[in-house]
Amino acid sequence: MPPLPDFASIEAAITRDMPVGLLEAKLRPADGNNGWNDASRGGFLAPEESLLTVVRQDYDTLTTLGMDYAQMAKLAADVLKQTRKEAMAGPVGSIIARNWRPLVRFDRKRFDVAQIGSMGAQGCPWKCDRRDAFGYQPFGSNYVYIKESGNGDEILERYMEELRETGGERDSLRTSERRAGIGFGGMDRAIYLSAFLIITDLTPHRFSPVYLRD
Repeated sequence: MPPLPDFASIEAAITRDMPVGLLEAKLRPADGNNGWNDASRGGFLAPEESLLTVVRQDYDTLTTLGMDYAQMAKLAADVLKQTRKEAMAGPVGSIIARNWRPLVRFDRKRFDVAQIGSMGAQGCPWKCDRRDAFGYQPFGSNYVYIKESGNGDEILERYMEELRETGGERDSLRTSERRAGIGFGGMDRAIYLSAFLIITDLTPHRFSPVYLRD
């Protein structure tokens, strides 16, 4: 594996076309009035979270694992493909899909893996509008939810019940939050915090081109 670029060059690439303050405004929970047309309003950053701090944590994790951004992007893409393959195969076919040349293997005794439809369309905050040089799309709406077995079941069930009652509509879910006295984006946060890992359609793109572009 080639060494990761120094972090200063990654920071410069991230903020080359857009100041970090504007990026963070797009990535935090929003009410749709921040000038960014994106329906995934639960946000990518917590209200007080720093983008560069999160990116630095990713950088340090990759260094510890001995992986680069391209490898991690491919792993995320393989998780999405493998999970969809199993979901489309049906109850019996999914067993075959899990074991016949899987793109990635999960520890099924420790983790529950599920594709949970859409959380609202997500777009790249860097305004990418076509597949990148690695073939990853800069938009999407589906996501894969991976959690440790038995952990967060109550939170997940509460979340899914809200989706069933509202038909999965984002504005209705926001209404349900207000009715229940939950802060904006709280249900989104609840499911994310109960997860071991969340991978969305946008994850491979966010790993690869943002940091590796020329």
